[in-house]
Amino acid sequence: MTEDDVPRTWMQLMELIDRWSTEISAQYPDLQLFDDMELEPMKGTIVYQLIEARQDYCMQSGIPLTFDTPQMRALFAQLEKTRFNEFYYYEIDNDIAGYSPGDLSRGLLRQYYSLTVEPDNFGWTHLSGWTPLLLELEEGAPALASSYFYAYLLNPNSADSPEALAFMEYMAVNMEPEQRVNFFPDENDLLLEGYYFSSEIEVYEKYIPLLRQRLQSAEEDGDEDEMQAIQARIDEEDAHYQWICEENERLSAEAIAQYRAIREQIVCPPPRISMIGQDLYPLYMRFVDGQIKGDQYLAELDQKVRMMELEGN
Repeated sequence: MTEDDVPRTWMQLMELIDRWSTEISAQYPDLQLFDDMELEPMKGTIVYQLIEARQDYCMQSGIPLTFDTPQMRALFAQLEKTRFNEFYYYEIDNDIAGYSPGDLSRGLLRQYYSLTVEPDNFGWTHLSGWTPLLLELEEGAPALASSYFYAYLLNPNSADSPEALAFMEYMAVNMEPEQRVNFFPDENDLLLEGYYFSSEIEVYEKYIPLLRQRLQSAEEDGDEDEMQAIQARIDEEDAHYQWICEENERLSAEAIAQYRAIREQIVCPPPRISMIGQDLYPLYMRFVDGQIKGDQYLAELDQKVRMMELEGN
């Protein structure tokens, strides 16, 4: 695969999944398409994400919420063609396989990714080498990523409102560095981890010159064994120092630049219609289980959504 094979639209992702199950997985049996979908049905997950993406698109574009469109029918037809059973891993014993939520390095794609700038959250950010994949519902449509915005509200009738106002003002002024980068375009300062790594760097910077002095003495004495031993220790300390410097970078220029590049594509939509609510979940499961076709699912989904809108839900 090359960079040209990376999907840009949901349809291209569907086609890649189909190619993986019928072609690529046979050529590369040790490779895995998704890192974090081993323990759940991939088809159901993608259906859920497609419906959410359609809601975000309609809300952001200011058009009525509809699902039964030619473009959505084409996507669901492709979903029906794909052999998702190739991706079920229920039989894997996690202990035997050595899999853990923090060990997500075996696949090409992963379902979750932190789009905003934050510390290296156990491998969920770009610091682990991942790149966000924002998909268009159709070519030319904006590729959007949804987010949530939380706000404090001050109750003016509260007896403690002066204290609450002072607290909110303090929080606004003393934001975490990551929050300041996310909210303010001019905030681009990098952030280091603090005392632990800084103290290790200080130890290294004092210890390495002593090792080099010992190496020089061994060279003057012609002691080959001592020279090799000291050089090996220097190499070991240099490697550890390099690791410290990389880990010490809590926010990097790369993280900030990546966030700035996609910032305009991150939207805060109103609350979505839940696919797992009691009104829509049975319909969702009928399609996921193969009881109905995609066009019937989308048509019935539109009908139910119209009824919910009329009822004021």
